[in-house]
This record gives sequence, C-alpha cells and structure tokens, in this order.
Amino acid sequence: MSELQRVLIFGDPYRCDQALAARHAAILAEFADTERNILFGDELDLPSLRMTVLSSSLFVQGRHFVIRHAETIPGTKPFAALLKEELPEATFLTLVAEEIRPSNPILKAVRDCGSVQALPRMKGKALERAVSEILAEQDLKLTPAALKELVAQSGGDLLSVFQEARKVHAFAPEGALDDNALARLRFAAGERSIYPLLDRLGERNLRASLAALSDLHEDPGRIFSVLLRHLTRLVMVRVLADEGATAAKAAMLLGSPAWLVKRLLNQAKRCSAQDLSTVVDQGITLDLMIKRGEIRPGDALLKLILAATTAASPALG
Repeated sequence: MSELQRVLIFGDPYRCDQALAARHAAILAEFADTERNILFGDELDLPSLRMTVLSSSLFVQGRHFVIRHAETIPGTKPFAALLKEELPEATFLTLVAEEIRPSNPILKAVRDCGSVQALPRMKGKALERAVSEILAEQDLKLTPAALKELVAQSGGDLLSVFQEARKVHAFAPEGALDDNALARLRFAAGERSIYPLLDRLGERNLRASLAALSDLHEDPGRIFSVLLRHLTRLVMVRVLADEGATAAKAAMLLGSPAWLVKRLLNQAKRCSAQDLSTVVDQGITLDLMIKRGEIRPGDALLKLILAATTAASPALG
C-alpha cells in the first residue's frame, strides 16, 4: 500500500481541495471499491468515530474518511492519540483545515505517523499564474487588464475564482474576454456566510445586522431558525457564565468547541440572561406565528433582529 493512511492538508481552500482530489484518486487507483465519508471537525463524536475507523468494513474494500475544518476538532489530545493507533488496511484519514496552530497535538501526531501538506495562499505573480491556469481549464482567456481585475475582485481567493470561471464559461463568447465582457458576464462572488449576521446580532448592532442580512440570499424562514438557535445558545452560555463556569467547563457541558463558546461568551456578556431569555421567548412566539400562518417569515425575521439588537425589546404587535 503506497498511499499513506494519515494525511493533513491545510492552507488555501482551493489548493486543499485539489490536493484532496488527487489523494482520493490515488487511493482509488489502489482500492477501486473505496467509500468516501465526509465529516466536520466541530461535529465529531470521537467515541463513535474511533469505533468506526478502527473496525474493518464488511461491505467495501476501502474507506476514506475526510474530516473538514480539522482546526475545530474538540479534544485535540484524544484525537491525536486515535491517529497513532493502528488502522485497518485500506482505511485512510485525510484532515483538511484552513489553518492549524504549530502547537496543535493533531499536527504533531500526523507528522509522526503520516504526512502534512502546507499549501499557503498564493500572492503576486504566482497568484496570477494560478488564476490563469484555472481559467485555461475552463477554456477562458482574459486580457492582462481583465485578469488583474478578476484577481483584485476575488481578493486572491482561488476557490472564488474557480467558481466564477465555471459560471462565466457557460456564457462566455469565443475568444479573449476584455474588461467590458467580464463586467457583463461576471456574477456576484458566491453566497455569503450567515456567520457575520450571527456575530453582529450577538453584538446587538442593528445597523450591521441589517447590512449582513442584505448580503444573504437564503430563505427567511431558514435564517430565522438559525438566529433563534444562536440566541438560545447565548442564553445557555450566559447562564453558565453567571454561575461561574469557565469557558472550558461550559464547552464540556454544552458539547461545543471551546473556541466557539469563547466567541459566544463575548457576545452574551453584552446582555443579561433575563433580557436574552425575553428575546428567545419572543422568538418562540414568532416561530409559532409563522407555523400558524399569522406572520410572514421575512417579517418575523426582522422583528427578531430588532428585538435582539435594541436595548428595550419592542412588543410583538
């Protein structure tokens, strides 16, 4: 078996995805009947994962476990210990992260028994060459000025460039694209994350919350549900903090990563547990009104944001 069983890839998201694809192709070349399982670091159930990874499959020849956002794995030392255990033949682990601290035990464990690939973000001419290669794969050719503009608009994010190139390819005319053609064909750079909205909501910043909301293109009902869950977690974190629990203890009790609890704690400190509970109660009432058809999800969403970001929460009416 020539392919290493344990690999950590971190750095630029696009380059990491390319390296991951190459690794999976190499695994398939050795074990054609390989099943790929995608997991996420902050959602790992370590005992369940350990039982699954260390046992052999009865149904497939090979197994490839891909753990994304490996930098958010809770319990780094127990997970590092798992990495050092003997894996069944044709069982592969690939950890993918944007960044990982040099002191992280997982990094050391993979170095000891596998391979670490650091793929930092590209800059300057190297970035422009990488963008040109991505465009060439989609049969696109930009003028030098248009290429520089695309690099600037993407902020050096190769994954954004790749997604944009695929979209432009569907509409691009034959030949090179100049600045005007690119401006006509280029779409907005992908969907925005909901996390900025959650952060601004926790900071009780109404103006910034509405600005973050305007960047989202998602069903208002779904956004409402995510915001209500976020506010509920803030209540739990605030109650635990008031009882003297440390961030580490709160993380253990809530089953959440310590970094996330610290982030929530910074937001929860801006409001009392009673005020947060009042907002959550209003959110539950609004949720019931949505389900009964008494209010549109978009209106309920705005009311919840207003209640969460104003000092004196308004009445539902």
